[in-house]
Amino acid sequence: MTAMIDLDLSPERAEELVVRAQEAFETAVDGLRDAVREETLDTPEFLYTGALRAADGALGALEIEVAQLSEQFGPGPFQRSVFHD
Repeated sequence: MTAMIDLDLSPERAEELVVRAQEAFETAVDGLRDAVREETLDTPEFLYTGALRAADGALGALEIEVAQLSEQFGPGPFQRSVFHD
């Protein structure tokens, strides 16, 4: 399974976005029981390949969360997607 998350950066959500010197996103991949991977990204997308999933031992359903990071406030609200095999 390959999962790709695109953040909603539409004008309707502009009030939730914080101006930063550098774009960054915090991503967390959770299995049924434990977090299996956390990454800080410099683009608003994350490609979780089969090879990464195998290396993480991620089996079954996965929950992927993404939040835009602010240098001043830390992570914003997380967007969550659940993926099933």
